[in-house]
Amino acid sequence: MTPFFASVIAYAIAFGVGYTVQRSWTFQANTSHGRALPRYFILQAACALISGGVAEAAVRYLGATPFFMSVLTTLVAGGVSFVVSRVWVFRSVYQS
Repeated sequence: MTPFFASVIAYAIAFGVGYTVQRSWTFQANTSHGRALPRYFILQAACALISGGVAEAAVRYLGATPFFMSVLTTLVAGGVSFVVSRVWVFRSVYQS
């Protein structure tokens, strides 16, 4: 399996747990599921593609080991996910 498809599959498996934990614990959001869940899905689909692209580029162009590829992919996708979740997905409707 290529790094791209392995990363996309990993995202699919972790989606439900990630949404629940981020909404209730990380961001302690009061945002409705009807508003947050579609946004979270869009964000995670984008992050899955970003993750797959970073993994593929790290192996193909940098000759990265599986460990380095995993670290780089986690840092990039995790950073994007956190920032966008904070400012768009789980932003309280009461915040300006």
